[in-house]
Amino acid sequence: MSSLILAAHIKPFIDFAALTFAERDQSVVTALQADFSRLQADQDMVPVAYLYEVLARIDAITQEELLGIRVAGFMQLSALGLIYQISLQAATIEEGIFYLQHFVAATLPFIEMKVDSQGTHHRISLHVNNKEDSGNRFLLEALLSIVAKELQMMSAGPLQYRIHSPAWNESYPEDFCQDKIYAITFSDIRLQAAIGKYSRLQLDFLVPQYLKMIEGLKQEMGFINKVKIAALQMATPALPELKTVADGFNMTTRTFQRALAKEQVTFRQLTDDLNKDLALMLLRHNQYSVADVGYLLGYAEPAAFQHSFKKWYGSTPNTIRKQLV
Repeated sequence: MSSLILAAHIKPFIDFAALTFAERDQSVVTALQADFSRLQADQDMVPVAYLYEVLARIDAITQEELLGIRVAGFMQLSALGLIYQISLQAATIEEGIFYLQHFVAATLPFIEMKVDSQGTHHRISLHVNNKEDSGNRFLLEALLSIVAKELQMMSAGPLQYRIHSPAWNESYPEDFCQDKIYAITFSDIRLQAAIGKYSRLQLDFLVPQYLKMIEGLKQEMGFINKVKIAALQMATPALPELKTVADGFNMTTRTFQRALAKEQVTFRQLTDDLNKDLALMLLRHNQYSVADVGYLLGYAEPAAFQHSFKKWYGSTPNTIRKQLV
C-alpha cells in the first residue's frame, strides 16, 4: 500500500482553519500555510503522515468534534472541482461513482472504498486499516459528506441517503446515523441513469468559474471577502443560507450577524452582490437560458429572478444579454 497521498486533499483543512479559526492561534495557522506552500503544487504526492500531522494540529486549534463535516461543507465547491476534472467523461451516475472510486484509490490509497448494490439500494463504504482514530474520523466523515453532495448533484431528482459513522452522537447533522462502519447508503435511484441536465451544466462550467471567482476574492482577505469565499465554497450552486455560513465560522447566527454589522453590511447584501456578479457571468454564455440562470442561482420562480435582476441592472436579463453579445 502506498504511503503517499495527493496534497490537494490536505489543503481544504488548512484553508478552513485559516478562514474560520485563525484568530484563535494565528501562529499555528501561518505555520501550516507556510509548510504547505513549500510544496510545488496541489498535485504533489506527500507522505500520509503529513496528513495526520496537519489534522492533529488543526484539531488542537479548533477543538471541533465535527471537523470533517464542517470542512466538507466548506470545501464542497473545491471537492466538486476535483471530481469535475476526473468525471468529464461520465454519462451516468454509475460511471461518475466509478471515476470517483478510482480517484480515491489513486490519491488516497490507504482508504478502501467499496460499492455494493441490490436493486435500487446502494452502499458506498470506506475503511482504513490503521490506528489514527480521530484523524480517520475527520477524513472519512468529510469524504462521505462530499460523496453525498456529489450524488445529489448527479441525480436528476431528490436523493434519499444516510451517512453512517461509528462516532455518531446527537450533535451530528440529521443525515448521519450510528453504525459500526463509515458508509453512505442511498436508494430509489438507478445507477445507470443519466446525469441530470443541470448537474451537467454545473460540472462543465459553473465549478471552474466559481473557483476562479474565489481566487479573485483571496487577493484581499478581510472579513467580508472571507464570508463571500465561504458562501461560494458552500454553493450548490445556489448560495447557502445565513445559518449554514455562520456554522462554517463556528458562530451563532446572532454573533455572525453582529460581526457583519461591524463591517456595515448584512448577509443579504453580500449574497445579493455575489448573485449580481454570478448572474452577469452566466448570461455571457448562451448555453444557459434566462430560466436556467435563475434556477442555478436558487430562485424558485423565473419572475423572482427577473425582479432581482432588474433591481441590480435596471433592465431585463434578455436586454443585458444582447448588450453583452
